[in-house]
Amino acid sequence: MKRSKNILYHDKIAPIYDEIYESSVYWIYNRKITWHYLKSILNNLDKKAKILDLGCGSGYWGFKLIKSGFDVYFADISQQMINEVREKAENLNIDLSGKTFAIEAEKIDSIFEKEFFNLIIAYGDILSFTANPFNLLKIIRRLLVDGGIFIGTADNFFSAIEFYLKKGDESELKDFLSTGVTFWLSKNKNFNFRIKTFTYDELMKLFKKTNFEVIRFYSKPLIPLKNYIDNFSEDFILNGLLKMEIKLQMQNQNIGIGNHFDFFLKKV
Repeated sequence: MKRSKNILYHDKIAPIYDEIYESSVYWIYNRKITWHYLKSILNNLDKKAKILDLGCGSGYWGFKLIKSGFDVYFADISQQMINEVREKAENLNIDLSGKTFAIEAEKIDSIFEKEFFNLIIAYGDILSFTANPFNLLKIIRRLLVDGGIFIGTADNFFSAIEFYLKKGDESELKDFLSTGVTFWLSKNKNFNFRIKTFTYDELMKLFKKTNFEVIRFYSKPLIPLKNYIDNFSEDFILNGLLKMEIKLQMQNQNIGIGNHFDFFLKKV
């Protein structure tokens, strides 16, 4: 069976995935924001809770949750990413037998019974990558126990507009503004897979339509650091700026500024 461009890309970068994200102050900054909010959910979660890391990549968040004492399952569209997870587990002497799956997110309910998980995390923008976000949310809802939590991310529509303005192609700009659809940009065009960006209102309508209660919603990063990392010390970024970032996220008017939307949903 022919592999999708999404799979081809993630298979290709799997061996260097950790290096990309763990050597970058920018991504460390983003992960610290994520952990700040994720901890608030974990503090109220029973240690016997079952957690699914959906679109797990090389397993960064899943292993962090295992170290916190939770029972974690891993799933990703890329077999190579799952291989990385299994190798990492072996090196850490963690038994993940029957807990790692190379599968499309839209087919994950073929593996698990209904209402199996207490928490599902998906920090890899799977709502933006899937062809049908509504159906994927319904699948995730079926896998959650009553009161279960889904934490995910999606690409912000407004963060992508500047790219099309810089290109200066009127047709492409009009298409993007009307559809919100863009593409993963890679030097190798074989890896340029489709991405759906969202506005705040689009996501809220989607969550309501799939009967999820929104318990937290924010965007990150609000401070546009990416192109200015070298101007500041690592200590200043990961301590001083991080505190300001969290403070700014408490203000609702800032929700649409960050590149990514992060949302915490409850099955009701």
